[in-house]
Amino acid sequence: MFVKHIRSIRDMLPVHLAECITSDLDILMKTYASDSFISRKMYRRLCNAYVSKVQKYLSKNPSAEIPLYYDFTNGFYPPSPGSIRKVFESAEESAETPYGYSFKERYTRELHSVDVQPDEAVAFDWTFQLIKNYLLPGDKAAFTGIKGKTNEIISLLIVPSTKTADVSHALIQSRQKRESFSPSVVYTDTCPNAMVFYKAILGTRSK
Repeated sequence: MFVKHIRSIRDMLPVHLAECITSDLDILMKTYASDSFISRKMYRRLCNAYVSKVQKYLSKNPSAEIPLYYDFTNGFYPPSPGSIRKVFESAEESAETPYGYSFKERYTRELHSVDVQPDEAVAFDWTFQLIKNYLLPGDKAAFTGIKGKTNEIISLLIVPSTKTADVSHALIQSRQKRESFSPSVVYTDTCPNAMVFYKAILGTRSK
């Protein structure tokens, strides 16, 4: 899927990536790595290939000069971190998949499929370490919602601030998109702040 989308937007990424590289992108971009990490890895692999070629060349006691690095690469270099991220995001949002909808939509459906029953608790938390590898302009924090009984994620947002206004729409959608979303207990790392906000969106239950 990722390779197909690269071919459709060559103006953004005028190189061909090997299958092993696309495999790395699929794994690393979703975990602890970043676009800059992957770009540096590509440059390192290219440099290592050049050094290996030079060592083999010198082992034969050649009379000609060592080819320059530019000649070895023919003027082509790995894509920039920004290009890597743009292509990856485009592939994630593409509906050219066997099931007809994008990976991004699939992730959303998976989150919405987690129901919260009346006897269950949820926890909402603002975190900052989670987005340190994203390096997206204007993004300050991640807002997460966790179902207490199973530790399943019910909400995940990257937001420009810790204001409740930045997550209100997502919380409303989170409740409306689920067949059941009526927790008996709500934990937040900002309690008792914003109690009126959470009660207005999630409602209250009588004792």
